[in-house]
Amino acid sequence: ELDVQATPALLVLNKIDRLDGPSAPVAVRGSALPISAETGEGVEALLEAIELALRPVTVTHTLKIPYRDGSILALLYEHGRVLQREDAPDGSLVEVELPRHLAGLVVPYQVASHASPTRLLKAPARRSVR
Repeated sequence: ELDVQATPALLVLNKIDRLDGPSAPVAVRGSALPISAETGEGVEALLEAIELALRPVTVTHTLKIPYRDGSILALLYEHGRVLQREDAPDGSLVEVELPRHLAGLVVPYQVASHASPTRLLKAPARRSVR
């Protein structure tokens, strides 16, 4: 069986330049995108729809998960793709790709937007000056 449910699809109706009158009624048909390859009408909207459909459905996060929150770590392995993990004395530093709809669950553990766990572990400690 083909797993096509996750494949983005767009319904594009070409040749609207051949219709008598405006093409607006065609667009009412659900999410159909009326275009004319000949005149260029609707092509900009089509390109925007393609860009939106091809955006990644996952987001990469760098997180520090305390050992007491092992259920979050289990969730990362079950629903995400763990790219890198380093265990530290106070928890695990993890770089993970997660579906966008789960991003809210890991906000409290967010370390940096693009720092990898290895760089975080090897970074020198900062001293505060008072």
